[in-house]
Amino acid sequence: MPITLFNLNSEDTLKLALRVIDSASDIILIAEAEPIEEPGPRIVYVNKAFVNETGFSASEVIGKTPRILQGPKTDKVTIGRISAALKKWQPIREEVLNYKKNGEEFWQELNIFPVTDQSGRYTHWVSIQRNISARKTSEKIHLETKYFLEQSQQRLILATDAGGIGIWDWNILTGEVKHNQCWIELLGEDPGQTYFSVEDFKNRIHPEDLSVILDRLNVSLATGKEYQAKYKMVRGDGRVVWVEDKGAIVERSESGEPLRMVSTIKDISEQVAAQEKIQELIFFDSLTNLPNRQYIQDRIHRTISESARNKTYSGLMFLDLDNFKNVNDTYGHNIGDVLLKEFGARIQKAIRPKDIVARIGGDEFLILFEEIGTTLADAKKILEEAIERILEGFTEHHDLGDGVYVQAKASIGIVIFGDQESQFDDIFKYADLAMYAAKSDPHLSHRFFDIGLMEQFKQKSNYFARLKNACALKQISTVYQPVVDRNQDVVAYEALARWNDPEFGIVMPDDFIPFAEKNGLIIEVGNTIIENIFSNQDLWNSPENDQQPDVMINISAHQLMNLGFAKKFIASCEQFHIPMNRIHLEITESINIGNVDAAIEVMLFLNKQGVKFALDDFGTGFSSLTYLQKLPIQYLKIDKSFVAGLGVSSDDEAIATNILILARGLGIKVIAEGVETQAQFEWLLSKGCDYFQGWYFGHPVDSLKF
Repeated sequence: MPITLFNLNSEDTLKLALRVIDSASDIILIAEAEPIEEPGPRIVYVNKAFVNETGFSASEVIGKTPRILQGPKTDKVTIGRISAALKKWQPIREEVLNYKKNGEEFWQELNIFPVTDQSGRYTHWVSIQRNISARKTSEKIHLETKYFLEQSQQRLILATDAGGIGIWDWNILTGEVKHNQCWIELLGEDPGQTYFSVEDFKNRIHPEDLSVILDRLNVSLATGKEYQAKYKMVRGDGRVVWVEDKGAIVERSESGEPLRMVSTIKDISEQVAAQEKIQELIFFDSLTNLPNRQYIQDRIHRTISESARNKTYSGLMFLDLDNFKNVNDTYGHNIGDVLLKEFGARIQKAIRPKDIVARIGGDEFLILFEEIGTTLADAKKILEEAIERILEGFTEHHDLGDGVYVQAKASIGIVIFGDQESQFDDIFKYADLAMYAAKSDPHLSHRFFDIGLMEQFKQKSNYFARLKNACALKQISTVYQPVVDRNQDVVAYEALARWNDPEFGIVMPDDFIPFAEKNGLIIEVGNTIIENIFSNQDLWNSPENDQQPDVMINISAHQLMNLGFAKKFIASCEQFHIPMNRIHLEITESINIGNVDAAIEVMLFLNKQGVKFALDDFGTGFSSLTYLQKLPIQYLKIDKSFVAGLGVSSDDEAIATNILILARGLGIKVIAEGVETQAQFEWLLSKGCDYFQGWYFGHPVDSLKF
């Protein structure tokens, strides 16, 4: 199965992964997915083990094909099998004779698997390579020894400690087991001990693996097939080591009964630890050490099938930590991280050992309850009992250190599934919908998904589909409202989006833009709006001797935090021949700009092209001063709710006055929104307001003729 690298989404986790990969003892090589044929995929990354093992530097192989390691004795048939697997995008394991930079031959065990992006497109091949030259030498010695013993019927003491390979030689009739020095050192035995029994050997096998290993030995004795196993052994000092054990019957009686078995054994603890670390990075959250989205998604897929096959019910809970952003903003991300770990630990303590809790990102957690009942009533009872324990665990405050105590609460959505085959995406959406239903009702801590929510889900899905189609069908249009200066001359137009839906009628942006942001459509909707504005010739082609007004365009925080948006925006301006110095991009002060540094990078990039920025609805959010201090803003707009109170509310007048004073001190121009009367205009004029917008100067219109 190809691996999708989407869980390494934080910078710290990515750095950790790179450190682990670079310090791994095995070679790790990453190449582009294509071309498979000549000249072959190009190498994009090798770790330090590759450099140390092959003698090539990273700069010598980056951009080259992995075939640089092949040589005269590299088996063409093996290479053909690898090529055939790559063409089918299938993982493959092979053993290949390769060559170092100095021409020295060495054997490698290759594990190659494809990697996809979030869309499922194959992007790279990852190859984990281990030097198995010692093992190949051992295998050669073992086969030669076996052949000699079968021909001569004489005892041959295998004495090869080279390469760290242990030997055990079992006399099946007497029960005596002889070992070489390497075996004794591997298991920390007394060097002076000369006799070992088969019982001594069994006592060194870890109890968890003993029955499996004995079964495999018995199968080998009964069938004559080679014995092979990887398992844990307990050293004399109590330390557990992983070993790889390969053996065969080398002597039989005249009647064919096995008399002796000889096996090679080596320590693979370091290899197992590296593999476990890679698995941990892929399937576990580095912050909480809980399973991540990839892990629980795989388990949910399996549970869906098993519940449908066994006619049982399973449950999925979606937990979202309430007001987590406030904790981060108030105490910092370090305290927020502690809260996430404590929150996950309390959930884990409240559920049964066989239930699975995972952190799927941010402050969101999933709990999977596998096959918990044969009836809906039984399943719901178990889930309700679990919810009661979880909520009880939230009653105590979390001690987050540094004198910070927080009482965490969560909104919980639950879905029961299993009587028939379901789709993972549907189950996840149902749990998500139930969680948001609980979050939106202050009287609810949790909500089960039911028919009512199903209808809401269908309506939401319908709304989503209609809005998505609106972009393709050009149902999203724009109207334009003038912005005037102190002389009431038009200096700009604000572009206001309208969705003209056949069923819903005219939908205002306050109704569909938040929906688009929440449901992943904002980039598509935003691009449609910008294309509509740029293609309006009336807006841009005013006579050269007339003053050409600027155009103010509202954008989402999702767009602002994406550098790709800036590049696409500039490309669109060039395509439509739009002068960027006539464009003002408006961001709403009340929106949550999650990554302020990324937003600043995008804004400065566009500033250099002549684009100006305005902070809209100023005074209505919770971070006004923060935004003014950090973001490169040229204009701010006083929200219409304050303008409406001018001449009526002394509080609104005080707020408006202070906004004007603050902006003037920061060198920022002010635009007053929602000016509807002459009295409001004159009041603002007297206080030094720079620009004005509202019905007093003109209603939004869909056509501009200068």
